[in-house]
Amino acid sequence: MSAQLRWSASLAHVFLLMWASAAAGQTPPAASAASAPRLRAVGSCPSSEGVWASIATLVPGGALDALPGAATIDLADLGDNYRVTVTQGEDARERIYRDAARDCGQRARFAAVFIVLTLMPPELMVAPPLRPPPIVSTPVAPAVPPVEAPLPRFRLELGAFWDAAPAVFSAPSMASPGGELRLALGRRRLRVVVGVGAQTRARFMLGELEAREERASLDVGLRAARAFGRLELDGEVSVVSAVFRAQGTNTAGPERQTRLDLGGRAGLVLRLGAPRTRLAPFVGVHATFFPSPYDIAARPQGVLGHTPSLWLGATVGVCTFM
Repeated sequence: MSAQLRWSASLAHVFLLMWASAAAGQTPPAASAASAPRLRAVGSCPSSEGVWASIATLVPGGALDALPGAATIDLADLGDNYRVTVTQGEDARERIYRDAARDCGQRARFAAVFIVLTLMPPELMVAPPLRPPPIVSTPVAPAVPPVEAPLPRFRLELGAFWDAAPAVFSAPSMASPGGELRLALGRRRLRVVVGVGAQTRARFMLGELEAREERASLDVGLRAARAFGRLELDGEVSVVSAVFRAQGTNTAGPERQTRLDLGGRAGLVLRLGAPRTRLAPFVGVHATFFPSPYDIAARPQGVLGHTPSLWLGATVGVCTFM
């Protein structure tokens, strides 16, 4: 027997002793199988009945038929010692144990372990491994992409702007701050835009004439939107009408006149934030052109120039969706 087999047998011997000790309190059935090995005992400690009872606790399922019937087992009580001899054909194995206390139950268990290990190799006593249950694959439903809420239909912009008119086309140079409210309608790239704005008093000089002007405007047009991640760039064109009121401040008889300008407006708006952000800042630039300016006249000088045809401005503000 190789060293590995001897080590395995010794380990199995220890486990069988532990098993037999745990089962010592039980009363197993006596040997009755006709095909069981023949057991002969000389002396009473251990007894053949006790050895058979211990063997029955060690054999799987208590089936003594598993032991070879041609084997012979001899037990000999030697006083402080006892001997166990197992003969199978021409092969005989013997083990002598010392037990000065003469514990017959323990002797029977030790003898049974030696007999079972000799006649039934340990590998035959290992229960077959349980077959794992078959793996039933549950069909996985395809992942449903999340449905994004549609873009809001209305976008409201509130901004403050600064408009300036350069001194071109016989017009005086003037500039003034103001505020505007714009509403964009639609979810697609092309949207309708409506805006209203107001400018505070803008002072200007034309020759010796000193005057001031106030403006209020309304424009309606189209806006094209293009998103770039968290940015959105909008370009728009619209038709604008502006009501302005001008008054000379250094004339002998100051006169106040109200006029209506009709023209066109073009602009760019850059919005910062995701498409569905409820509140986001924006900046914009715009240009307004009025093709039919009015004369600016004073008495007795006559016509001194014309109202501005071109206005340039920049806007900053916040927008929200509705």
